[in-house]
Amino acid sequence: MEVEVRIKQVLLAGLVLAVAPTVLATPQKKVVEPIKVYIFTAQNSGGFTDEDYSQRIHSVHDLTNTLGKKKVIRLVHTESEADVSLEVLGRGYEETGSETTYQNPLGGLTTSNDAIAAVRVGLKAGIYSTMIVGTAPPGTIRTWWFAAAVAANDIESWVKANHDRLIAQRH
Repeated sequence: MEVEVRIKQVLLAGLVLAVAPTVLATPQKKVVEPIKVYIFTAQNSGGFTDEDYSQRIHSVHDLTNTLGKKKVIRLVHTESEADVSLEVLGRGYEETGSETTYQNPLGGLTTSNDAIAAVRVGLKAGIYSTMIVGTAPPGTIRTWWFAAAVAANDIESWVKANHDRLIAQRH
């Protein structure tokens, strides 16, 4: 009986020694604490809803849907619990500084200023603030979603680059 117990102990020790190098050598993924982000847009003065406000709300939804899928970001419901606040300031077409000339239906030439769709987002972390602009080139399908997705990718890059500093600000 005592020999059986001793054999089991030796076998168990051998198994542990055989498996330990594999377990210890397996790279462990670094768990990154997510940054808490609050996304909003300010109401118009007087609290009225108009086309501009409705468009900004749509961009808030687009940013929320895109950033909500990022592992380094956790969306929160109030600004007070956020490490980073994102305010959708506006969206619209902005001229690029170039122009396009084309022949109109009457045979004459028409020149128009080129413009791209842009979503403007104010980013604030503590006393720091900056502007993020997501753009979509002409002819892009789902123009406003695309522009918001570009802004979201830039925001994610900024969060990753400043992750440790954002965590340190919590304390």
